[in-house]
This record gives sequence, C-alpha cells and structure tokens, in this order.
Amino acid sequence: MTAQSTLSATTTTAAPTRPRLRAFVKRNRNTLLIWIVLIIITIIAALISESFTNPRNFPNIMRQSAALMLVGIGQTIIMLAGGIDLSAGSTVSLTVVVMAALMKPTPESMIASVLAGLGVGLIVGFINGTVVNRFKLAPFMVTLATLSLVQGLALQFRQNPQATIPREFSPFFIDELFGVPIPFLIIIGSTVIAWLGLRYTRLGRHIYAVGSNEAATRLSGMSTNRIKLLAFMLSGLLASMGGVFLAARSRAGDPFIGESFAFDAITVTILGGTSLTGGSGSVWGTLAGVWILTILSNVLNLTGVPANWQFVLKGVLLVAAVMVYGRRRAS
Repeated sequence: MTAQSTLSATTTTAAPTRPRLRAFVKRNRNTLLIWIVLIIITIIAALISESFTNPRNFPNIMRQSAALMLVGIGQTIIMLAGGIDLSAGSTVSLTVVVMAALMKPTPESMIASVLAGLGVGLIVGFINGTVVNRFKLAPFMVTLATLSLVQGLALQFRQNPQATIPREFSPFFIDELFGVPIPFLIIIGSTVIAWLGLRYTRLGRHIYAVGSNEAATRLSGMSTNRIKLLAFMLSGLLASMGGVFLAARSRAGDPFIGESFAFDAITVTILGGTSLTGGSGSVWGTLAGVWILTILSNVLNLTGVPANWQFVLKGVLLVAAVMVYGRRRAS
C-alpha cells in the first residue's frame, strides 16, 4: 500500500469518528458535565483536607456511598419512567428492622433474613405500582402515603429495641475482596448491571419510552401499566438492597435509619442529570451524583463543619441542579 493510499484510508476512518464523538458528547452532556464537577470537587477536597487523601479514607467513602447508590439506581429507574418514589427511605428502614428481628448467627438464618428483607422492597414496590395504575394517581401522592405507612410498620415491627444484626453478617459487605473494598465492588457492579439492563434489554428501552411519552408508548401496543409496575418493583427491590447493606454496616435495628435516603436519592439522581419529567438520564450520572454528595459530606466531617450545614448544602445542590438542567433543556 502506498503512502498516499494509507493517508487516504486514515482520513476516511477519522472522518466518521468525529461526528460520532460529537453525537456521543451531545447525547451524554449532562453525565459528562457532572463527572467533570466530581473531578473538580475531589481536587478541592484533597486541597482542603490532608486526611481526605489518606488511603484509609477511600474505604470509608465507599461504605458511605454504597447504600445510597443502590437506592439511587432504583430512584433513577422510576424517574426515567416518569415517576418518583418517596417511600424508598422508609423501605430501607423496614428492611433493616425486619432483618434485625429475624436474623440469627447461622448461614440459613442470614439467607432467609436477606430474602425477607428483599421481599419487603418488592411488596412495597408492587403496592406503589398497583395503586398508581389502578387509580391513576400521581406517583408523588401515592409514595408519600406509602412513606408514612411503611415507616409506621417499621416502628411496629421493632418490638425488641435491642434487636441487632449478628456480627458474622457484616464481613460479607464491608470487608475487602482481593484487596478491593467490597462496597466499591457493589457500587460498580450494580451500576454496570443497571446500565446494561436499561440500555440493552426490552424492559429498559420501554422504561425510557414510557418516561418520554406514555401516551405514544401505549398507542404503540406496549403495556405501560406493566412497565410502570415493574419500575416501581425494581425501585423497591433496590431500596431493600440498600437496606441489606446498611444492616451489615450498622448492625442496628434502627427504624429511622433510612429517614434521609429518599431525599438523598432524589438529590443524587437529579444531580446526575436524570429528568424530573422522565425519559432522559443515566445511572452513570447518578453514580457521579452519589460520590459528589458523599465526598462533600466526608470532607465537611473531616474539617469539623456542623452536620446541619450538610442539609443546607444538599438543598443548594438540588436547586442548582434543577436550575442548570432546566435551563439547558429550555435552550
């Protein structure tokens, strides 16, 4: 092959690459933007606190963010379908309480307790989806009512205030595997699985379709009620998975342990670029949102900033994200 033909082939290969790259950047601009913000915040945190860069702090950040990421993935799925799940936090609490009440330090009891905890999330999600579909109610109102109902059940189930998770259960979730923190593996594994499911499965594509235009999706022959029901059940299941991790981490049957998770999950999902109106977003953006919130909380704790200012910060981040993404969509 001559030099001229080689140059021609290279030019031909590069030419279509640039339009594909531009299309990729345009399609994922919100996700790329939030990852850039994450990098900037990480650099600032490292400059502010020497303790932040301590190798022992990395496992702490992963432990702090794993449960939130699981709940955040569920919130992302339901928001992509055009809904919202305010009951996720109380589902986390009920899962932890049920597991603490049932679990004994035996393998059989641990497995049964985990299955019971995951069943809690599936039942809550099924109730949410069924009521929304059957009575054509707004997901906001339905899950607000479920939030109160499930939280009440968590308090009712906590008949033994001293109920705890056996110590033998925790290492499976908070230790290391081949030198890598297990929470980090949980975060990356769940994100990859969710991304593949949303992008390459029929249900994932249908979830995006329902969130983009539910009426058109229904007219095309898809069962929108079934899709929304499955989205709610996935949200509930992932909330319970977050509860399983929290149970292993805290080992306490605290009925209020998931109190802040619904708001935090909504915050990181919107921060990650998922549209409040559905049909647009990515779990990779949610992951960046989770790590931004966790890193900020971590560095504020390391520098001695009072915890109440963290709530202020979350509110500011949520308002800023809504304003920025709303303006970008309007333009």
